Amino acid sequence: VKMDIYQKEFKIFRPEIEKLYSLKKYHEKAVNILKTLIASLSGPEKRKEVHSQLKLDLIVKLLDVLIKLDKLKDMKSNLVNDFARYKRAVQLIGGELPDKKQKEAEIFELQNFLCNPSHPHGLIIWSAKKVIENVPNSIDVVCLLLQHCKETLDEGRHLLPDEEAMQYR
Repeated sequence: VKMDIYQKEFKIFRPEIEKLYSLKKYHEKAVNILKTLIASLSGPEKRKEVHSQLKLDLIVKLLDVLIKLDKLKDMKSNLVNDFARYKRAVQLIGGELPDKKQKEAEIFELQNFLCNPSHPHGLIIWSAKKVIENVPNSIDVVCLLLQHCKETLDEGRHLLPDEEAMQYR
């Protein structure tokens, strides 16, 4: 009877765990894109150029998306509980699964994404910060982005309230 319950839990939670894994992969890609964008603005010759407003807006929007995802991930406490039940179900019915090793690898990666003991909250933004810190002259780009946000707010270059809030975030 318990095995039937665990199999049903696995079938119920599997699609949601796949979504979480997709979120983790999206987070990794977005952080790498952010690093590339910051690096493209941080070269010694690049700092003297006038930068495209569109490129700066895109970086700000990407940062805003990462902040929102981070807050949503941290607010949803049931994610950790559901993940723990899924993990238990995989451990108990693992012998019946054809790709048990792959599921265990996913569980390990998601465990670090959802419940990282060294950084339990704000992991997405923390990892973006760590990646940006490794880019030479990244502090100049951060200052440039802050100046861009200030100018955008001062000049009223936003249509929606969320666009204005994005500049503050």
